Amino acid sequence: MNNFEDPIDFSLEKKFHDIEIEYSEVMEISQGGPVVGNLSVNGKRVKGRYGGPIICTSEYLYAPILVSKFLGSGFKLAKINVGTLEVSQLGKTKDLIYLDKLGENRIFYFEDLDRAVHRYMDL
Repeated sequence: MNNFEDPIDFSLEKKFHDIEIEYSEVMEISQGGPVVGNLSVNGKRVKGRYGGPIICTSEYLYAPILVSKFLGSGFKLAKINVGTLEVSQLGKTKDLIYLDKLGENRIFYFEDLDRAVHRYMDL
């Protein structure tokens, strides 16, 4: 992940090995809040609206996916199979998921823009 990216300002186009990732129709979900948009992998659209930044491996993309909750919306962690574009939603809904890194069969993330609340999820 690029250390200069955050959920408000991240690259809308990326290339990881032979995987091309592109966001389109992006918008803030609230003023000054996270940005979400349509996500395409190698030119094929992935179902849902996604935030950033994302973490890529040769098999999977990990990205926050915007989901509806009882009052408003939030994010879950999406695990996207690069070959099939199948999406698995992991964990509980959070107000924000700011992905940090992969390691030790876990994905690490922050729950705030100040990077003060650090969490992880087993993969």
